[in-house]
Amino acid sequence: MLGSNKEGSGYGGYFLKQLSQYASKIIRPPVIFKLILTAVSAVLLGFTFTHGIEHTVIAYISYLVSAYTLTVIIAGMPVVFRKGRYILASNRYSSRIINDLELRTRLSLYFGLFINMVYAMFKLSTGIMYRSSWFISIAAYYFILGIIKFLLLLGVRTSSKAAENDRKKRSELRYCRSTGLLLLALDLAMAAITVNMILRDKRYQYPGMVIYVSAGYTIYRLIASTINVIKYRKISNPLMSAAKALDFATALMAIFALQTAMLTKFGGAGIYVAVFNSLTGGIVCFSVLLIAVYVIIKSSIDLKKYKIIGT
Repeated sequence: MLGSNKEGSGYGGYFLKQLSQYASKIIRPPVIFKLILTAVSAVLLGFTFTHGIEHTVIAYISYLVSAYTLTVIIAGMPVVFRKGRYILASNRYSSRIINDLELRTRLSLYFGLFINMVYAMFKLSTGIMYRSSWFISIAAYYFILGIIKFLLLLGVRTSSKAAENDRKKRSELRYCRSTGLLLLALDLAMAAITVNMILRDKRYQYPGMVIYVSAGYTIYRLIASTINVIKYRKISNPLMSAAKALDFATALMAIFALQTAMLTKFGGAGIYVAVFNSLTGGIVCFSVLLIAVYVIIKSSIDLKKYKIIGT
């Protein structure tokens, strides 16, 4: 009996090992196959959209092929990033950006601040021109997002000038708490966007194949921001933790925007869209609310340890 059980478990282990190897080959095929697959997906999708046959058998085949292509590309990203990181690490200047978390976060905030403010001004001007509450609510979201990033940059600069460690920590915690308060305002802007989607049937739209590129980037961004939140949740720098929490909040909003674009692209309508937007929008807004409350409470508790609340 013992021998048969051992033999059976051996066959089971061998089967699982073989299955894992086959799955790995399917998800991580050779580079030449990835290139061919990408070309085939582009041709099929281009043919589908240019001929207006979005709801035919050919279209559904092209969607399946493109979904598999996207999965293969996402699965291969870690290898690409590792090779890219190795190349950058060999350079004297780029290696500093890779190894210096504070510098990397600061550069990301600078770039994000510039993009957010330009886009917010564009949406605000179009909202005023067309008297659109939809554009104005999006502008408010990006304005608040830009203010938060500016506040984090200001916190980094201020704390870096502090000579004493305790003084530096107090400065970081104050800015971290302010970031949490502004996240509440950001959540209100998200709620306004969600209400416009539900009550006025407003949606994000991406032309042509842009939606597939956006989908891949959005999924990667959500995974990366989730990993960063977990990785840096116990980091000694509160501003870095707040920046990662902000990235996660904006990634959640990007997922919500992607959902509305996908529903628009693939024919969602009526109560079906309203239910999905209500459900996803509610989850996103509630999640950002929890993130904001956590940042505020955590930074306030840490400030009490330094006995400076109210100073």
